[in-house]
Amino acid sequence: MPQRDVVNDRGWQRAFEDPILLPFSRKLVTLLDAVKRKRRNTLSLFRLTITEERFMTRKLPKRGLPPMHPAELLREEILPALDRPKTEIARLLGVSRQTLYDVLKERQPITPGMALRLGKLCGNGPDLWLNLQKRYDLHQAQQELGEKIKKIPTLEVA
Repeated sequence: MPQRDVVNDRGWQRAFEDPILLPFSRKLVTLLDAVKRKRRNTLSLFRLTITEERFMTRKLPKRGLPPMHPAELLREEILPALDRPKTEIARLLGVSRQTLYDVLKERQPITPGMALRLGKLCGNGPDLWLNLQKRYDLHQAQQELGEKIKKIPTLEVA
């Protein structure tokens, strides 16, 4: 069975463990592989060798980590691996520098429009970015409204 190096960082690992994001992880690995080929000597990330077939077909156990904001993945893994200035990335995305900086500082969410842009730029489609944002938003709402939600009764059809 072929083996593949996968980044074993908090953000990537959480994206790969998430059953919703698992179908998109192959594209993330492909993107990172392409970047690693260009920057083989300068890429300073931890690696975990796993069997591709086992990884892509089996759901990994949750580790209790809260969902990450998609900007964390973009800021900590993808942009450093691309080795391009943020100004150039903003220009390529067709957004202002301030918009990109606001997303990277987690002041703005990943909107569907931004997800389309990031998906095209990274080659992995918008679904990954929207799913990361959705899981992050739901977790934040659960933290804020948890007790109020527990008080709401569940209705059943008679």
